[in-house]
Amino acid sequence: MNSVTSYNQTYWYKEDDTFLLCGNESGSTKCPPGYVCWKDRGENPDFGYTSFDNYGWAMLACFRLMTQDYWENLYQLILSAVGRYHFLYFVAAIFFGSYYLLNLILAIVFMAYEQQQKQVEIENEERERRKAQDKLEIQNEEIRKTSEIQTLSHVENAQCFEDLNRKIPSHESVSIEYEQNGKKNELNKSSLILSDATTIPFIDETQQNSPNEDRKSQRTNSDSHLSEQNQNDNDTPITLYQDRSHTKYTPITEVLPAQELDRISVRSKNMDTTNICNRALVKLLRIYCWEWSCESSIFRKFQDAVAFFILDAFVDLFITICIILNTLFMALDQPGQSEKMTRILTAGNYIFTSIFVVESILKIIALTPVKFLKNGWNVFDLLIITGSLIELCLANLKGLSVLRAVRLLRVFKLAKSWQTLNRLLSIIGISIGALGNLTLVLIIIIFMFAVMGMQLFGHKYADKFGKDMPRWNFFDFFHAFMIVFRVLCGEWIESMWICLECAGWPCIPFFLLTFVVGNLVILNLFLALLLASFDSNNLTEKEDDENKIGEAIDRIKRFVYFLIEFMFHLFCRKKQRQKKISIENNIHEFVTDNQSPSARQELVNCLSLPTSYTLEETNASVLLTNDLSTKYEEIEMQPMNNNSMKSSSPTWQILHMPPDCCPKRISKSFSCCTKCIPKLIQEQWTYLRSLVYRFVEHRFFKWFIIISIIASCTTLALEDVNTRQQPTFSKVLAIFDKIFAVIFVIELILKLFAYGIKNYFTNGWNWLDFIFVIASILGIVLNIFDVADIPVFKSMRTLRALRPLKTMSRFEGIRIAVSALFGAISSIFNVLLVCLVFWLIFSIRGVQLFGRKFYKCVYVDTHDRVNISENITNKIDCLNKNFTWENSRINFDNVLNGYLALFQIATFNGWLEIMADATDAKEIDAQPEYEINVYSLVYFVLFIIFGSFLTLNLFVGVIIDNFNEQKRKLRANGPIDILMTEDQKKYYNAMKKMSNKKPTKALSRPRFALPRFLFDLTTNQKFDTFIMICIFLNMLCMCLEHYNQSDTYDLVLEYIDRFFVAM
Repeated sequence: MNSVTSYNQTYWYKEDDTFLLCGNESGSTKCPPGYVCWKDRGENPDFGYTSFDNYGWAMLACFRLMTQDYWENLYQLILSAVGRYHFLYFVAAIFFGSYYLLNLILAIVFMAYEQQQKQVEIENEERERRKAQDKLEIQNEEIRKTSEIQTLSHVENAQCFEDLNRKIPSHESVSIEYEQNGKKNELNKSSLILSDATTIPFIDETQQNSPNEDRKSQRTNSDSHLSEQNQNDNDTPITLYQDRSHTKYTPITEVLPAQELDRISVRSKNMDTTNICNRALVKLLRIYCWEWSCESSIFRKFQDAVAFFILDAFVDLFITICIILNTLFMALDQPGQSEKMTRILTAGNYIFTSIFVVESILKIIALTPVKFLKNGWNVFDLLIITGSLIELCLANLKGLSVLRAVRLLRVFKLAKSWQTLNRLLSIIGISIGALGNLTLVLIIIIFMFAVMGMQLFGHKYADKFGKDMPRWNFFDFFHAFMIVFRVLCGEWIESMWICLECAGWPCIPFFLLTFVVGNLVILNLFLALLLASFDSNNLTEKEDDENKIGEAIDRIKRFVYFLIEFMFHLFCRKKQRQKKISIENNIHEFVTDNQSPSARQELVNCLSLPTSYTLEETNASVLLTNDLSTKYEEIEMQPMNNNSMKSSSPTWQILHMPPDCCPKRISKSFSCCTKCIPKLIQEQWTYLRSLVYRFVEHRFFKWFIIISIIASCTTLALEDVNTRQQPTFSKVLAIFDKIFAVIFVIELILKLFAYGIKNYFTNGWNWLDFIFVIASILGIVLNIFDVADIPVFKSMRTLRALRPLKTMSRFEGIRIAVSALFGAISSIFNVLLVCLVFWLIFSIRGVQLFGRKFYKCVYVDTHDRVNISENITNKIDCLNKNFTWENSRINFDNVLNGYLALFQIATFNGWLEIMADATDAKEIDAQPEYEINVYSLVYFVLFIIFGSFLTLNLFVGVIIDNFNEQKRKLRANGPIDILMTEDQKKYYNAMKKMSNKKPTKALSRPRFALPRFLFDLTTNQKFDTFIMICIFLNMLCMCLEHYNQSDTYDLVLEYIDRFFVAM
């Protein structure tokens, strides 16, 4: 092929209908035989928009790489064009650009939010303080004026009340008016709503001395009644029925508590016929329909019996089991099932709905409606039951399948007994409450960018594509909304390419601005606020509140234990001999032999120890049941009486006392061995262990092991499929493998000898080292017997690949990260279960919406969907025309497949194909049609919000919180840190930092003229500003370079670069 024919695309090599990208560099993709790789032929990939030809396109490609949007395609293109060794560029770009820089943006957004929140809290506290001061001043003024009113004599007040009572009939309401602070207040006899902390004409019954006192003391509860509802609700009127013989002013502060005065107000009402009827109706409804305060003893007994049954812990356990079974029945429901299975599931639905209806009715009877509706879970359950009953009544109507989704919400009732789910729902609820304004801002931003894109590019899409409109477009508002939402999810590059094809360069700033504002700012702020309201300790701490499910399980356990014990006593008549440790039988251990019997008896009588006790052994102490504890080391080192034991001086001076070699139980079992071994040998053994302990703890030994681990990992990395073709190199690697295995075995033996068996195997990091050593020894043994290539043993040799994990215990940073991961396992498992519950709801709903609807008619050879011109409408037409009726690999045919589909959507990998199948789905066994069901995308939007943005980010919160916890534990300053206050810790850490810094010597101004001039020039702020401008201009000139620039252009840039180098 010559240079002329190379421009003819008919001669170009294709793979999968695309031209093969090649290169002439080392490691790049080579052309097949008969083809030559030419440069500057054709356009760049991805419609010509993917390249590094100039600074603009290179910047766009780097931004795409940092956001990790379809970056694997860019990676493959670069390796094909310039060689595989350029993967280091992508490693650096992903690590520093994506993992570091973008997460740094998250940290900056979170810090800005925290500062704003602190500022708002300070302003609110200041506002509340000023309001409290103003309120206190008003109350003091009112108290002063009230004291003036109270100076009136009690006789005059009594006379006023007597005159007033004679003028007003007893069956009418009494209205009392008085002037205070320029305001007119009115007091009714029938009804009071108290608000201000003022003094009103009201008798203090504790101080009243009147002839009516005897009659007043005999009043029934109905004469002075405050309903329970009014006591609990401070916003409702407080009805007080009072005697007419009040003759004294009583301050309201003596009638109601001071903290209630702010929420109480004074209201007057006239008692007419209409009010009497209304109050009677309210009273009737309250007695018979709301509070059910029935006087009938039969009804009360019936109510108590119902409450005894329905509020029992076993009933709650039964309802929880019914909820789980109901969820299982809903999960088993899928399209295409047999009629028998359908009848079983339908009957189960009727049964469970009946159970839940009966439960609600019985709870209403037992608690009365007002108490039943006070519980949010009861209201939630009542709404679900109402939706289920409506669904059963309208089951035959088509198009009301949305009512079936109401039953799925019953899964959340598990949060009543499942505390982890309850806490996570609370976390999400708190986050949503705190994010209310931010959610509104997000909706406004999506709406704004969707309308902007529709106005800017909508008509251009229509002009460019016509009837062949792509799925992601700005033609109407719904498609514009979806394309903006897709950008917020992190996928923007492919939509921007299509936009560039029809609208040109304005698409670039539009998509970049949408991504930066929507994804990097708003969504990162969502994540930050969710993490701020999250605490993983809430997922692991024990619940102190009453849990009826736990109570029921505990009762079942106790019944089982009682049954076992009863059967044991029933069939085993033989009494077991009880063994007790009597203090009288063992008191001689505490008494010396030279004491008299009377002294011994006196000592026994003085002891207050129980007659029987148990010993609880720990690593450091022996704990007695009478709260007396003595450290084991102190017991060992106590001086003994010369009469009981001869003292001996130690022969060896042990500076580093190693831990015990074996556990105490083993030592006690073989205590006879220590008696047989001479004391000198025991001391030499202990001294030798102390020397080995100092050796393995020495930093040189630790660094030698680290270097050996790194070298061992290097030899493992050099083994590949080509090693066997080089026998000499293979033998060298085998020798090094044996050498490192011997080193690690020696390390294992030394640590076992120094730390002891118990202390060594109680450390998880030592267990990790032990497993790796065993794997290395096993690999050497298998090579000796030439059985290493057997598949069973070959898989065991792969354990050597875990050898780099040995470095984790040597570096504190790695140890913190790994400890955080292991410490978060329980919390991660709890979050995983809650995530599965959330996803179960969406999976069941997905089966109801898209079950068996992803089938399509495809060509036999290409497996592409047949064209519309084939006129295929259903499965029968497809098979009659010899096509294939094929299902999508990812579908919603059952709950498990739905889980897999939702996982792909939540991770944004392969989710566009699933959404495309959903928008084209029609009915079961019907050929899909382009975007016939486009509004089904709302289902995926809701799942991404609740199933991805919320639940998956909880995993991040768990790991981050555990990482910080492990960091605080491992980086403590030691035992001295425990005794310090917070201020002392800050001072201590500040002093440590200052001790690590070395003082810098201040430069003095030179005495000579030229050095002094240069010193003044370089230390001037204006000179630094000038240098910064030069650096910026130099960078700008570097950005002007592009591919295929002319020689003159290249020469000018070179002179400019030399000028800046000279500067």
